[in-house]
Amino acid sequence: IQVCDKSFRHVSGFYTHIRIHTGEKPYKCDFCGKVFGNASNYQTHRKIHTKEMQFQCETCGKEFIQQSNFSRHLRIHTREQPYQCDRCDQRFAYSTSLKKHQQKAHGVKPLTCQLCEKTFLNEASLLRHRTGCELRDCIKLDSPESSMSVL
Repeated sequence: IQVCDKSFRHVSGFYTHIRIHTGEKPYKCDFCGKVFGNASNYQTHRKIHTKEMQFQCETCGKEFIQQSNFSRHLRIHTREQPYQCDRCDQRFAYSTSLKKHQQKAHGVKPLTCQLCEKTFLNEASLLRHRTGCELRDCIKLDSPESSMSVL
């Protein structure tokens, strides 16, 4: 049974993804009971309880597990606004703020990648992303018996 058009390079990626459709969440946090569908999110979550914070803000002391979240947080203090609207030149600290602005102020409808459902504000970004999506996907669920084949 074909559930969606997503394909995978590794079988493990397929099994992790299929949990989105089945709702299966086999990883349970021993500390708080929260459940997860994939091991990576579970391991990241556990670090909150075990205090394995790797990044600390020198300004306010807040700690972060992931570098991307730490970098995003720093914009609160630096007032950096790296995302610029291509229609009115207004700047934003976060890509999500830019997306909301473009939708509300300019009526921009987001474009959706048919492979992973991620949204983009312009066709160039979607095409750049989609090329990467297609290159990463090698194993595809494609038969009525739910078997996988290497493309």
